[in-house]
Amino acid sequence: MIQNCMPTKRKIQNTFIFNTFVLCQVFNEFNARKPDELNVFRGVTRNRLFMGIMGRDELSEC
Repeated sequence: MIQNCMPTKRKIQNTFIFNTFVLCQVFNEFNARKPDELNVFRGVTRNRLFMGIMGRDELSEC
């Protein structure tokens, strides 16, 4: 009974680690966009390339 549960726990753990890594990458993309400014979200919607990359990253996580 316990052996059947172990692969599922391992998959959940690996999924959690992967999703954490992806979210760290998303936050890094925002921070690397304008490293010298305090408000990194200013003008985000005006940059279509950046919005496309962010959308692709979010969709690839699903």
